[in-house]
Amino acid sequence: MIEQLLKSIALALKSKYDAKVHVDELAQGMNDGDFFILPLDCVRERLNGSVWRNTYNIDIHLFEPSRMQGLKKAEDIKKLLEWVTFIEDGIVIHGTDIYSTYLEGIEHIFVTYVIDERAVANGSKMEDMVYERSLK
Repeated sequence: MIEQLLKSIALALKSKYDAKVHVDELAQGMNDGDFFILPLDCVRERLNGSVWRNTYNIDIHLFEPSRMQGLKKAEDIKKLLEWVTFIEDGIVIHGTDIYSTYLEGIEHIFVTYVIDERAVANGSKMEDMVYERSLK
């Protein structure tokens, strides 16, 4: 599920900005305006029965040399990432705890996504077993 979330965030950023978006691997030679998406923390906890709560904390790095430009873009990105649509099934998820900070020339935008999911059986059913016995 985390891969689908990261791809969806990358697609949302690419749809608004003409920049490269790197996911999970930082490449050398990043240009101004490029993004790097880093999953920080992924927690999975059982709510009840087959229902699980997945909490994903994501850090989006914006390489922007100007602090003021970085702040302006960060505000737009926070609005963009508040609601993200999963690519494969079209489910819209809500980002919470969205904030940004500027550190060592990079604007960091932090967002948390909480996704509840129901575990689905793998579809395998029990098979009949025939057991024959006889007395000798």
